[in-house]
Amino acid sequence: MGGTFTGSKILPGTYVRYKSKKTTSPGSAVRGIAVVPLIGYDWGGASAAMVRIDSDSPDANLAQIGRSVYADDAIVRLIALALENAETVYAYIPASTTKATKTETFSTNNTLTVTAKYGGTRGNDITVSVVARTDSGFDVSVLVDGVEAEKFEKVADMTAITALESEWVVFTGQGTLGAVASMVLTGGADVTPTASTWTDYLDALEGITFNTAAVPTETSTVQSAAISKVNSMRDNAGKTVQFVMPNNAANNVGIINVSNSFAYSDSDQLTVGQACAWVAGAEAGADKVTSNTYKVVPNADRVVGALTVAGQEAAVKAGQLFFITDDAGTVVVCYDINSLVSPSADQDLSYRKNRVIHTLDSFADDLRLNIKPNMFNNNDEGWSLMEGIGRNLLMQYQADNAIMNVNPEEDFFVDKTRTSGDECYFEVGIQPVDSAEKLYFTINTR
Repeated sequence: MGGTFTGSKILPGTYVRYKSKKTTSPGSAVRGIAVVPLIGYDWGGASAAMVRIDSDSPDANLAQIGRSVYADDAIVRLIALALENAETVYAYIPASTTKATKTETFSTNNTLTVTAKYGGTRGNDITVSVVARTDSGFDVSVLVDGVEAEKFEKVADMTAITALESEWVVFTGQGTLGAVASMVLTGGADVTPTASTWTDYLDALEGITFNTAAVPTETSTVQSAAISKVNSMRDNAGKTVQFVMPNNAANNVGIINVSNSFAYSDSDQLTVGQACAWVAGAEAGADKVTSNTYKVVPNADRVVGALTVAGQEAAVKAGQLFFITDDAGTVVVCYDINSLVSPSADQDLSYRKNRVIHTLDSFADDLRLNIKPNMFNNNDEGWSLMEGIGRNLLMQYQADNAIMNVNPEEDFFVDKTRTSGDECYFEVGIQPVDSAEKLYFTINTR
C-alpha cells in the first residue's frame, strides 16, 4: 500500500511525493509490462480474465486467447503491437457467455454434445470429428479454422470422451458413442461492449502489476473514467503507471496522448487506438535511462495523419505523442512526451518527458521495494539503516546515468523534526538525467 501524500495518512504504507524543487545495494523494480484490453472480442469465459502473455512464448495461452496473437484480427493485434517492445503483456478479455455448441444424435438415448469452452462467435469456427478406429475405439479431433488444434487417440467410449480435457471444447453425452465426420459448432454470440465493460477493465488494472495500459477508445466517458483511475492509482494506491489514450489532452503525467498512427501498407493502416497499444509496449519497455524520442517503428512504411512542421510544433505544445517520418524515410516517434502542458508548483515542464517520469517512477518503486512498512524501527538505528539504503540507491541511479549531481547525505535523510510514533518522513533530492534530443550546432566558416 502506498501513494503520494499531502498530510498524515490513515493506512500503513510507503508514501512518496515528488516536487520539481530539489530539497535539502538495493534491489530494482522491473519494467516491461503493458496491458491491452480486448474489448468487443469474440472469445471469452464466463467471467472476465486478465491473461498474461510473455514475449518468449507469445502463443503459450493459444486456446485462452482463441487464436495466435499474430493472427489477422484487429482486436487481438493489440497484443502483438504491444509485444514489439514489452517483455510481458496482459490481455484483458471480457466475459462472453453465449457458447457455440453442436449435438449429434446417434440413436434414441445415444447423443454427444460438444460445447465451446468459451463464449463468443469464435466458437463457431470450431469443428469436431469422431473417427472409428480399425482396432477399437475412436480418434477425436478438434479443428479451429479447419486446422487441427487437438487430437485424442484411442478414445474408448462415451465415458472416455466426456472425460477428455480439451482446451477448446467440453464433451457431454449419454449412451453409446458413434462416429461422426464433422460436428460444426454454431450459436456462439458476442457481447456488445458497454460503458461498464470499460470500467470493469479499468478496475481490473488495480489487481496486477504493470507499467503502462492502453485505453484505445475516444469515448469521452471512458476517457474521463481512465483519467480518474490513473490519478487514483498513482496518488492513492502507489501504482507508478501511465495510461495511453488516443486524442485526449489530459494535461497529466499519467496520460500519454497519442494523436496519429502509422501504416505497414496501403491495405494495413492502424487506427490511433491501435497505435496506442504499440506506444504502451514501447513505454513499458523503456527503462529509467531510455527515451523513446525517434524510436523506430519496425516495418512501418508511412505515417497516417502526418503533420506539417507547424503542425508538429503545435502538437508538442498540446502534449501529443505522434509519429513522423525521419530524413531516411523511417517512421519514428517524434517526441517522447506525456500530456502535461501546464507546469505547477510541484511539477515543472520537465515532467512532460516520459524518460523523466520513468526515472521518478522507478525510483519510487525501488523505495517501496527496499524500504517497506514495519521493516525498520522508527529510531536512530532504523533511520540510519533506511538512510543507508536510500543513499546507496541514489548512487546506483547516478552510476546508471539516470540522475546526476548526487550528494548522498544532503539528498536522502530522515526529517526527524516531523518523524514520531509510527510515521517517518524523508527528504529526498533527485535530479533526473534527460536525453540529448535537441542538438544545436554553431558552425563557423573560414
